[in-house]
Amino acid sequence: MSASHPTAILGALLPIFLLIALGYGLRRGDFPGAAFWPYAERLTYYLLLPALLVNELVHAELTAFAVGPLAVVVAGMLGGMSALLYGLKPLLGLSGAVFGSLYQGTIRFNTYVGLAAAAALFQNAGATVAAIVIAIMIPLVNVLCVAVLTHAQGGLGLRGLLASLARNPLIVACVLGAGLNLSGLACRSAWTER
Repeated sequence: MSASHPTAILGALLPIFLLIALGYGLRRGDFPGAAFWPYAERLTYYLLLPALLVNELVHAELTAFAVGPLAVVVAGMLGGMSALLYGLKPLLGLSGAVFGSLYQGTIRFNTYVGLAAAAALFQNAGATVAAIVIAIMIPLVNVLCVAVLTHAQGGLGLRGLLASLARNPLIVACVLGAGLNLSGLACRSAWTER
């Protein structure tokens, strides 16, 4: 059955959305308690998702894909969306902080759902392409969002912007995973074999 078949798409996406619904239901039911959720979110953001990104990028066959043209398309898409949003800003009459929130909500993407769906629909090749796209998008989206939000708040300056980006665990994971992959060190290690 083709990955574009509606049943395959539903089979790939339904478990993801059921898991989201389960988390929402548990949170609404205050189980296992309000104190749990902030720690779970921090664990996911600072450790689990970065580890997943490093793992996917370490194993990605980067030479098997046209990464350069893919990066151009991703950067062009983000640049086009940014230009559209800035073009609409005067018409919307939004203040700096409100526009910053709108901007961030518009260009950010759901890494968890995207990676899980790509892996479920297209197996290892899908996970690899998704990891490459994520490795390109995460730094670009974070640079754009931090720049827009800091500009809206009066600006951090270049040093503050770079420091903020260097502390982002998703950017660090993308750089680390791609660096290990390109260095060849991880590929020679037995523990990285799938």
